[in-house]
Amino acid sequence: MLNPDDDIFRGMNKKSTSCSIRDLAGYVGLSTCTVSKVLNNRPGFKILDSTRQRVLEAARELNYVPNINAKRLFERKSGVIALVVPSTTEGDKVFSDNHFVNIMTGMEPALAEYGYSLLLKFNDKTTRDEARYLEILRNGSVDGLLIWGAHRSDGACYRALAENNAPHLFLTSLPDEGKERAPFNYVCSDYQSAAEQLTRRLTENGCRNLLYLAGFEDSSVVQSMTAGIRQAVTPGELKLTTSFGPYSYSEARQRALRLLRQDVYDGIIAVSTRVAAGAVDAMQELNIPAGEIRLVILDSSSRPLPFPGERGIAVTEDKEIGRAAMAGIAALIERRAEQVQMKIAPNIY
Repeated sequence: MLNPDDDIFRGMNKKSTSCSIRDLAGYVGLSTCTVSKVLNNRPGFKILDSTRQRVLEAARELNYVPNINAKRLFERKSGVIALVVPSTTEGDKVFSDNHFVNIMTGMEPALAEYGYSLLLKFNDKTTRDEARYLEILRNGSVDGLLIWGAHRSDGACYRALAENNAPHLFLTSLPDEGKERAPFNYVCSDYQSAAEQLTRRLTENGCRNLLYLAGFEDSSVVQSMTAGIRQAVTPGELKLTTSFGPYSYSEARQRALRLLRQDVYDGIIAVSTRVAAGAVDAMQELNIPAGEIRLVILDSSSRPLPFPGERGIAVTEDKEIGRAAMAGIAALIERRAEQVQMKIAPNIY
């Protein structure tokens, strides 16, 4: 039985005031995504008839007025997809990132195949906090969003996309879903599996004291890699030291110098080729013989010449990510899919 005295609606004059979909969801105790699917009568969505009736009854009682802008998110309007990337004003070197360039290369033929054009949009903190990316969807400028370079801590900024079932897809990294478990769409590399496989190579080669030179902890990519490493590490049988930091060569070299002076490691797990190069140069500076410390690299955009002591490298299939992302966002825009969540296995060498 609906209770109009619930805290969420206390003081609301329901005869003259409409409620939002978030208010309605809170009132009936369901997620905004579920309520949206009921109200929009989404095909293929299975839910108890009693629950469906409860949502519809509450919508009538609370004077729920559909958000016209939100409904327009589903309409095919422009034939344009926005690619949202970090703003250069925040120090992100988007166009010097080989992963990004290769993903774009993979997108190019797919754009023509699916009949879309691409619009590049820069995304700074203000844009995220104020959800300005929603405006270009609401005003019909674009039909969907591809988002590259998201941080885990950005989850609250992007949650409206999932709540409104807006056509969106995160590339490579994605925000934290948080307690509400907002069902973000994404296409990324299977970093966790690759990290587990490569860490096992080190342990199978007899390594028992590992140094993990990671990227920033706020990255979902690093989180996935860390989870994979921990799956391969048996507590009590070996030691793992983790150092988070930038992906740059110079920063990695300084981190490696400091840590290699403090302990004797027999294996290094490097998050990228640049980080691996910094670690190798640090070993040379400390006169550690080439190959004495075994090395694996968790993420690369290509297969470079082997480093001294290298035992394996994961090469991300960026072009395939680009192609899959275009297929996914097109399916979401055209309502051929309700959700796209795909992990593409990297090549392990």
